[in-house]
Amino acid sequence: MASRPLAIIGHRGAARYAPENTMASFRRALNLGASGFEFDVHLTGDGEPIVIHDPTLDRTTSGSGAVMDATMADLRSLDAGTWFGPEFQGERLPGLADVLQLPAKIFELEIKASGTETLDAVVAAVDRAGVIDHGADHPDPSQHGVPGARERRRWSRPDHAGDRCRC
Repeated sequence: MASRPLAIIGHRGAARYAPENTMASFRRALNLGASGFEFDVHLTGDGEPIVIHDPTLDRTTSGSGAVMDATMADLRSLDAGTWFGPEFQGERLPGLADVLQLPAKIFELEIKASGTETLDAVVAAVDRAGVIDHGADHPDPSQHGVPGARERRRWSRPDHAGDRCRC
């Protein structure tokens, strides 16, 4: 039996080397040899999927308050790099569409909201990007759609659909 290639996944990009869940972090992960990355997605107040781990802005940006209370334009204006180091000043929060344009083979998304609105927005973005949905990997399927529950889904480029994930 032929073995499939092992995929190396960067957690929130290369979060040890650049501010987590930013384009700088994702590019660094690719430069270090990652096949793709795991990252987190929330929905903005105007219904756009944005890449950020926390439900609030305070820890990793120059803003404060809930992600879901801000528009995409508001969120894109925030500094998401200075907290990590001065060389990352001006780094911005990426939208999901921005991340999906990177030449990664695998995108492991943790969708940080319950219900279908966020999932629908994510699926629409990945469909436009031309990546394949491998479905949900939810720790407790009975929690699907329950407030506060999270869902993890994996997408890949069509030519890497069979790669094994070492997350």
